[in-house]
Amino acid sequence: MKLQSPSSPSHTLGDASREAQELACLSATIARARSGLVQELVEVFNIVQVGGRPPIGSKAGTKGEWKIGDLILPVPGDIRRAFLTIRICILCLTP
Repeated sequence: MKLQSPSSPSHTLGDASREAQELACLSATIARARSGLVQELVEVFNIVQVGGRPPIGSKAGTKGEWKIGDLILPVPGDIRRAFLTIRICILCLTP
């Protein structure tokens, strides 16, 4: 693909439309590849979500924990809360 500056006279609306189509096609290909990679990782490493509750009526569901084998993965918010809790405890202990 030959790149041209937008101000060149040979750059037409058709070229922009074709480039947009190519970009959309590339984006869809990357999304499919990412989806396939995640599926393979889930199968190979036996990654599962345990616990949680599905939505009931108007009440939102809750997410469970993710596990790889027997190892429970921390939720990103839990790491932040743990760090803040430890930091507050350390600040309380210092005279």
